[in-house]
Amino acid sequence: FLQGTRAEDGTLEAEYDYVDRVKILSPGQDIYKAVGYRLPTSAEHEYVLKTGSTSKELNRFDVGIGVLSKHAWFRENSGGTTHPVAELNPLILGGKDFYDMQGNVAEWRNDRYGRDSTGEFIGGKDPQGPKTGTERVVGGACWFTTITGVYPVYQIHYEPGHRDRNTGFRLVRTLK
Repeated sequence: FLQGTRAEDGTLEAEYDYVDRVKILSPGQDIYKAVGYRLPTSAEHEYVLKTGSTSKELNRFDVGIGVLSKHAWFRENSGGTTHPVAELNPLILGGKDFYDMQGNVAEWRNDRYGRDSTGEFIGGKDPQGPKTGTERVVGGACWFTTITGVYPVYQIHYEPGHRDRNTGFRLVRTLK
């Protein structure tokens, strides 16, 4: 990323191929008005999980290993490594396929991470998440998560500079 650019104020620029530049503009800091691609919110991710085909099976805490193994890479079926996207069955929403929505790698979300004065997670009231906080939400399980940890609302949080081999990202685009 280029020096002096920030996603929060709509001036994020990234170098691409050492020639072109990708600029993410979000007028008035409203991510739904973003030009181009962006990270999904936790609410968007959860919506796909809860409404996609077979999600009634995947949404339960007691989902069986047979059902989950058809859609997600986790400790019991990953062989101890990540896998290329789309090797397992997708969730289908509106005729579109959504692959690896759970498991394989945890994914950065657009939401900030925050807690209120009682210690409760802030975010359920606003689909864009809290307006303050330095850490960002990372959601979903990864290849080393046990089957009991693979469920739609699983979230952790990191400072934006955090990197590891278990965390990736998915891009979305707001339709006009």
